[in-house]
Amino acid sequence: MFCPLARSPRSVFRVVPALGALVGVVLVSPVRAATWVAEADLTTAGGDISLAVSVDDVSQIVAIEMTGSESIWFSVGFGGSVMADTYAIVAHPGGTVEERKLGDHTPGVPLSPSITLDGWSTPGNGMATFEMSRAIDPGIPDVWVFPLADIQSGTPIPIIWAVGQGAPFTYHGGGNRSSGDVAFGPGDIVATSPMSWGRVKLLFREVE
Repeated sequence: MFCPLARSPRSVFRVVPALGALVGVVLVSPVRAATWVAEADLTTAGGDISLAVSVDDVSQIVAIEMTGSESIWFSVGFGGSVMADTYAIVAHPGGTVEERKLGDHTPGVPLSPSITLDGWSTPGNGMATFEMSRAIDPGIPDVWVFPLADIQSGTPIPIIWAVGQGAPFTYHGGGNRSSGDVAFGPGDIVATSPMSWGRVKLLFREVE
């Protein structure tokens, strides 16, 4: 499991896939310096993305792992429920990533990079894993700032995701995208908004 920052005995809140209805179960401890972790399988009609995000509120570093098909592009956007003006990370076949400010049903524009690609692997099952890291707030225009207070309080954060129909970064196709909300911290969890092509199934638990 990808969680390079969760190495201390401090409290960690992890999101793991769960079966059945979309519910949240939380074991609460006092909010304190911690690494906050979210893991989810993001589904579309054209393929799935596995996402893991680890936010360290001491080092102010975010570690992100995305796994999807090695032959097509796939992307996750943070802080928005529609494409327009949403910050997105796009993973490309061959092991490159880029950050974009998406347009209204358009690819939008590339941004100055804030991400370091720490690792890329293709284990031979047709999938590729990208391991990345960046600052919570890199101070770059249009690069989304991870809202630490919301992460610690359990406030849901909207995300979108999509997979391509091939290697070129072009239209993903009608069924190859979806959206939802995820929450990292303690409190009652509102895990998702209605989605047309998939559903995030999340369970929160505290890991010492």
